[in-house]
Amino acid sequence: MWTAGGVVVGATFGAGAQWVAGVLGTEAAVTAGTVATTAGAAASSPSGQRTILWLEEQLPRVEHIMAPKHAWDRLIHLSGNALQDYRAIQPILRQVIETGVRIPDPKGMFVEYRAIIQGQEIVVRVRELANGALEISNAFIQTLPR
Repeated sequence: MWTAGGVVVGATFGAGAQWVAGVLGTEAAVTAGTVATTAGAAASSPSGQRTILWLEEQLPRVEHIMAPKHAWDRLIHLSGNALQDYRAIQPILRQVIETGVRIPDPKGMFVEYRAIIQGQEIVVRVRELANGALEISNAFIQTLPR
């Protein structure tokens, strides 16, 4: 009985957290998405947004995404603080995922989303998890070879 009650409470809390995230915006979406994923709730909010698992607690991966070769300075003013700059590009990454072209990896490990934003081709690579959430793997502005 306690287990069944916990499942109902967890699912209800997770779904409510995602609804609040849709209302409060991106910062809340990160927190609510983590709570909802932990609680085992559905991966999409009532507004249709997918849960994205950001890398904020994995600083080496954040630093890789924010490396100069990924050319984020073409879209935003970089502060030099990798985590702060990564948070600044999160709305861009979400927009690419929500509106871009979805390209599955032939090996089936990752999915790539591509979109043109402010004249720049943005590439976001994600792992699609079993619960429907997306885990960011890499993101960059596509540069053309010279």
